[in-house]
Amino acid sequence: MNRRNQAAVGFDMYGEPTRRAAMARARDEGVAAATDRVTLRQEIEDRKQPGFLIYVPIYQGGGDPGTVEERRRRLVGWSYAAFRAEDFLQATFAPTGLLDQLALEVTDGSGAPLLAARGGAGQIEERRLGALGRVWGLCASPGRSFEAPSPLRAATLVALGGLLTTGLLTLGSWFQHRALRRTQKAEARARTAQQQTELLMSEVNHRVANSLQLVNSLVGMQATEVREPSARAALAATQARILAIARVHQRLYTGGDASCVGLKDYLQNLVGELAASMGADERRPLTLEAVDAELSTDRAVAVGVVVAELVTSAFKYAYPDDAAGEVRVRLEKGENGVILTVEDDGVGMPSQPQVRGTGMGMKVVRAMAATLRAKLELTSPGPGSRVALVFQDGC
Repeated sequence: MNRRNQAAVGFDMYGEPTRRAAMARARDEGVAAATDRVTLRQEIEDRKQPGFLIYVPIYQGGGDPGTVEERRRRLVGWSYAAFRAEDFLQATFAPTGLLDQLALEVTDGSGAPLLAARGGAGQIEERRLGALGRVWGLCASPGRSFEAPSPLRAATLVALGGLLTTGLLTLGSWFQHRALRRTQKAEARARTAQQQTELLMSEVNHRVANSLQLVNSLVGMQATEVREPSARAALAATQARILAIARVHQRLYTGGDASCVGLKDYLQNLVGELAASMGADERRPLTLEAVDAELSTDRAVAVGVVVAELVTSAFKYAYPDDAAGEVRVRLEKGENGVILTVEDDGVGMPSQPQVRGTGMGMKVVRAMAATLRAKLELTSPGPGSRVALVFQDGC
């Protein structure tokens, strides 16, 4: 973290057109790409060298995704290096000793000089070389110490061009390899952390489910000691709510995904336990039809509580005097999202809705509908009643 690099901290490279062009080319083609001439942010002295940068794209999962669309979708970022052109090119050509005999100029694709010729005179030789998505120009003329005949000048240019091209391509390959290794190590660390998190969340959900089951049992024990019918009904409704929440956590620690709940399996288990607790039988069956859908944990809890409330209410009020009748739960796909329906063929809803029991059940349903960001519909289509929630699925 020296003075030069500190000057570059916080600079948005993608906001500068020349750098952005190279970054976009690297991203879309999946290869190392160099910029045209730029002034580096590290140039903090009065005399500023020309510079260029090389970018290598890094994709999620490593390797090349193969298509432009996939490359853009899976792009994580870029690995890059910045070069002070004069320092880099002087160091590249210095071991040959040829710079003592030649005045050499190197230009980028736009013709802007990266290394300026000094002291040259006489015949000029030119070459253009492609590397890293740019066309580099080489222009050489005899220097003061030039002693070779004309054929050597051409051989010298070939040697210089080969040195420059090989150096640039080697740099690009090295950065590509280093970026790939860093990506692979980062992904390995991320996989390990994800596995540890999932294991921890599974244990947490297991313990929560057990604790809720214990609370449910305690409430059931308390209900057996209560004589007042309304109090017993309130405790039964509380048990159904606890059961709905407990089963979500059970699905989380047995399903392998600590953030997402499969609604079909969850509702099958929940409706089965509600049927047992409500005393459903052939005269008063509780049925379920459900499609595959997924919800995040908190929204799945809301669905379970709604089903528990509506099923409990239907068994209590839809068929008075122990009349026979069916209660149906459905989960289906509609044009505007997933539709959750609980319906019966009982007495239906009065034209002027009246509060039955404490009225807490519908308050809970409306609160859960808000959590789901769902549209709540209450209808009485002839015999019976129908309550539906329309919401978007997905985790």
